[in-house]
Amino acid sequence: MEFTKSKQSFAEAQTLFPGGVNSPVRAFKSVGLDPLFIDRGEKEFLFDVDGNRFLDYVLSWGPLILGHAPDPVVDAIKEQVVKGTTYGASNSLENALAQSIQTFMPNLDMIRFVNSGTEATMSAIRLARGYTSRDIIVKFDGCYHGHSDSFLVNAGSGVATFGIPGSPGVPEAVANLTVSLPYNDCQAISDYWSHHGGQVAAIIVEPVAGNMGLVPASQEFLEILRQLTTETGALLIFDEVMSGFRCDLLGAQHLYGIEPDLVTLGKVIGGGLPLAAFGGSRTIMSAIAPLGLIYQAGTLSGNPLAVTAGSATLKKMDHDLFEQMAVKVKHLAQGIKSIAKQYNLNVQVPFRGTMWSVFFSNKAVKNYEDAQTCDLELFKRYYAGMLSEGIYLAPSQYETNFISSQHTDEDIETTLTAVEKVFSQISQQQVADNTTPYIQVPENITLRSFEMISEEIEQLKPNYQFASSLEADIVKRAIHTTADFDYLDNLVFSLGAAEKIQQVILEGGHLITDTNMGLSGINKKFLQELGVTYSCFVNDPEAFRRAEEKGITRSMAAIEIAAELPGKKIFVIGNAPTAIFRIMELVAAGTLEVDAVVGVPVGFVGAAESKWDLHESSIPSIVALGRKGGSNLAAAIINAIQYNIKGIIHQK
Repeated sequence: MEFTKSKQSFAEAQTLFPGGVNSPVRAFKSVGLDPLFIDRGEKEFLFDVDGNRFLDYVLSWGPLILGHAPDPVVDAIKEQVVKGTTYGASNSLENALAQSIQTFMPNLDMIRFVNSGTEATMSAIRLARGYTSRDIIVKFDGCYHGHSDSFLVNAGSGVATFGIPGSPGVPEAVANLTVSLPYNDCQAISDYWSHHGGQVAAIIVEPVAGNMGLVPASQEFLEILRQLTTETGALLIFDEVMSGFRCDLLGAQHLYGIEPDLVTLGKVIGGGLPLAAFGGSRTIMSAIAPLGLIYQAGTLSGNPLAVTAGSATLKKMDHDLFEQMAVKVKHLAQGIKSIAKQYNLNVQVPFRGTMWSVFFSNKAVKNYEDAQTCDLELFKRYYAGMLSEGIYLAPSQYETNFISSQHTDEDIETTLTAVEKVFSQISQQQVADNTTPYIQVPENITLRSFEMISEEIEQLKPNYQFASSLEADIVKRAIHTTADFDYLDNLVFSLGAAEKIQQVILEGGHLITDTNMGLSGINKKFLQELGVTYSCFVNDPEAFRRAEEKGITRSMAAIEIAAELPGKKIFVIGNAPTAIFRIMELVAAGTLEVDAVVGVPVGFVGAAESKWDLHESSIPSIVALGRKGGSNLAAAIINAIQYNIKGIIHQK
């Protein structure tokens, strides 16, 4: 395919818009490509300015459930547009759409229309705070609720795609009113609630998260959220901007049988035009102006074109049509999974209703942390391959794909044919990449051969197994010495993280993280049992102040603050090499004493491939964390050998 005109358009766009786009994920940066510039959409297809045709599974990020330019919607818009595009006044078309939504979600006694999902969620939490007279909002890591200030804390979607831990420009006082907890973690929310539940205005959650890839909530998790909020008078908000009419025709509240206090909607209800809404019981919604004192307004809210498109879309939706789409998605997801198995690739393909995702991982993705451990390099190759085959997917692992009523059985088979071709290419390339020894083992690292430790690895099953024979080959090449030596003296390999952490933390020492996610899966309860002080300085007010004053990241500021604490520390770093650099600088300067540094393998790779030589580091012990699952453990072992990392903690 030729993309000459798209490249020319993008070059021009970069002189006009930040990054050349008007929404960050459109930039294709996470897949290492230049973005397409689209000329038109037709049914299930997109056509770019170079004339290339693509089978579209993005569908404008979800709204186009009837496909591009469906006749009923286009005809309705044509009829309305000659009557006026906006009135800035009430119109009966608003009533019609609200009533249509209520036929699918009858618990929404009252609805307020807005123009975007961000407006809907922003207004919903304002309503919750005003209604409860409380300030704290609880959200969950990886869930994206738009770009209002309160939500840019461990968010998904573009925030995850570009690795942004928060967002400059969000006042500290605002950020401190939002608490972000691990998604699908019943214990974490229960523990938090036992201390702070009475201060919380609302919990907002994507019941079927689509902004860290597709990650559905567990039934138990949502039931606990409902129970806790009911007990303390907080509101439960289901953000169904994406999942509404997508995960289930009647929404996630029907799928799970759990009724929230407020629901936010968007995407599908606008039929391809800007429109969103929030709604709930008459009692709660009556607190909104002009009935109540909580103010919300919008010049274009409920504009006649958008509500017309929305009504025309929902009129076509019924259970039979939805089931036809859901069956196709199931066939597609199962087909991708089957092909991946054929080519010995670790792939997860979650799906719900008309939504689906692909993760390159050997375990089910249940939360944001799991999503972050997936193989993004493989995703890039997969994405580029599928695009070259004329299949247009969401250009980030942290997004979700969709299907429309226009997609046919033939389209699904075409997609699976493309998947097989791309997976075959990936598999062949992996074999080619590993026909020579994977790494050179440094002389000062002595390990027993793969054959000598194979029996011990075998005993760890079913808790651990190599993800593929290819991966086993990688480790076999990596651990190729035959020295008669107890490798545990050099390489700590354990299914229980707590015991090994105890070996490297001084009694009463400090555990410092650069981000809330920096624990990289280590259970904080373990640390409490060990009597270890846990500190996360990245959200410390002082970190905000220093970061702004010095023009550095909050992670760097957090490390500086930690360095001022007395005694040695163990640091837990995510995948950012820059954090490791800064620790090394402080150690070299004699201003920081460190027991150990814990980090996911990619962070050490980045550090070692830069100007810093880990072999000559004065840090006494560097520990790479390998999580449960083959690929991460193999990577940790390989990094330990290649970069002279002193040990591995492998979490059960």
